[in-house]
Amino acid sequence: MIKIIDLREGKNSDIFEKLASRSQIEYGDVLRRVEDIVGNVKKEGDSAVIKYTEMFDKVLLKEGELKVTTEEIEEAYREVDQKLLEAIRKSKENIEKFHQKQKENSWFSTEEDGVILGQL
Repeated sequence: MIKIIDLREGKNSDIFEKLASRSQIEYGDVLRRVEDIVGNVKKEGDSAVIKYTEMFDKVLLKEGELKVTTEEIEEAYREVDQKLLEAIRKSKENIEKFHQKQKENSWFSTEEDGVILGQL
């Protein structure tokens, strides 16, 4: 469970100071690793996807198991609770908005439900 920290009215100001003063993460190594993975997938195709699926997800797939038919997708949609689908769509929207703003150096945003998101 994610810990929620209330920063209103000076509450938990010590935590805020720690968050504000922590050093920036060096993203260069991460970016290079991601670029390597994407490059391998572009070059090697399905075999790279299978390799990385096993490496990261601990799932062993075979070449023929990667393609999902339209019928399988439609069946999956019928079986999933519509409230869950809506929650997933809303999460996707929120994640996209968050990461669009993340391109800026420092920002804060108040969402419709009153949640304040931000990055220093």
